[in-house]
Amino acid sequence: MRFSKQRGLSDCTPVALANALKWAGKSVSYSREKALLCRAVGHDPRSGGTSWLTTGGSFVREGKGLFSVIALHNPLVREIERHLLDGGSVVLSYLFFYKKLDQVRRHTVLVPEIFEDKQSFRVINQGRQTDQIVGRESFVKYFLRFRREKNPTIAYLLSKV
Repeated sequence: MRFSKQRGLSDCTPVALANALKWAGKSVSYSREKALLCRAVGHDPRSGGTSWLTTGGSFVREGKGLFSVIALHNPLVREIERHLLDGGSVVLSYLFFYKKLDQVRRHTVLVPEIFEDKQSFRVINQGRQTDQIVGRESFVKYFLRFRREKNPTIAYLLSKV
């Protein structure tokens, strides 16, 4: 399966939706359906992208009949691991420090699998690569480090229906 990578500065959430739909078996072309996917998640590039407050609802709505969604705020790595080992996928929305703009930003990725040894995760749309293998220690350090109440890390646990 060929996943999509974002091209713009702030379109990670519509890309994550496209990749989640692909993971669930739907044929989706991000380049051809970008406008539809952006509308589905409420993406507005002028305001910096997509609000994390609307992301969960858009995944529930757009994934209806394909996958169910459970949102975990500030998840533990073992909760993510357990879900992946059970055959699910995770859309992870997290904070990071963007050096170029000297600010904290939010990014959204798809984590479709963990490897049997539980020491590495497959992450889609991270950094400059479409598909990347991330070690467990780096995964925890990079994706789960900013654990805040007002702007939490959110794991949307996807299960095929």
